[in-house]
Amino acid sequence: MARPGTRRPCGTRDAIMRPNVLLVTLDQFRGDCLSHLGHNVVRTPHLDALAKESVTFARHYSQAAPCSPGRASLYTGTYQMNHRVCFNGSPLDDRLDNVARLGRRLGYTPTLFGYTDQGVDPRTTLNADDPRLSTYQGVLPGFDWLLDLSEPYTPWLAHLKSHGHDFDDHVAALMSEPERDESLSISTFLTDTFLAWLDDGSQVHGTADLVRRRGLRTSVISDRIRPTQRPANGRESTTRKPWTCRSRRRDNVTAFTTP
Repeated sequence: MARPGTRRPCGTRDAIMRPNVLLVTLDQFRGDCLSHLGHNVVRTPHLDALAKESVTFARHYSQAAPCSPGRASLYTGTYQMNHRVCFNGSPLDDRLDNVARLGRRLGYTPTLFGYTDQGVDPRTTLNADDPRLSTYQGVLPGFDWLLDLSEPYTPWLAHLKSHGHDFDDHVAALMSEPERDESLSISTFLTDTFLAWLDDGSQVHGTADLVRRRGLRTSVISDRIRPTQRPANGRESTTRKPWTCRSRRRDNVTAFTTP
């Protein structure tokens, strides 16, 4: 897929040399909870089908838990002792490189559907009143954030309301998912939104049209591209108020598209 507003012939040398990349991450999902790995209860037919055509790293382990620390390791390629995100709410050092910044340097347009759960580095804010300092649900620097599914999942709740399910409590909406058709799940909503964006990608202003039609919030996260500067000793204080991790699994889609 090409960046919205452009077309790139599939047979061109550039299309072959510069493939688009899709990164899907899941929260609160044990590595052994896959039926193709022999779980006695859980059934994951779609992941099983993907595994048949892919490589499964059965001995791959997350570097940390819960959400923010584990994601910080995934996004930066560093151990927890280096990135120092110890819990949901620990800020991620802005001097660390990450997958989105790397993508931009290579000419991609990293686009986020979902959330990244990264606390902002206080040294990059202008003052103590910056609203990003009061949440752990910040976006990883380098991403264009198209679909914001951080709590309280406002776009999804609006989608449910349009189908006759009105919720004031986002937790109640999640917990009652088994009572509704799977077509109204938050995972299906995210997937359908991504696929609609992908379909509109061949049209000029496709992203803007999609945002208006589906009532999404879009924001471009500016980023200063610079050489990676690691902390000299990793001892800068990163302590902030801890947050409680979500108890329900949610999916995220990250698309790296060529310009």
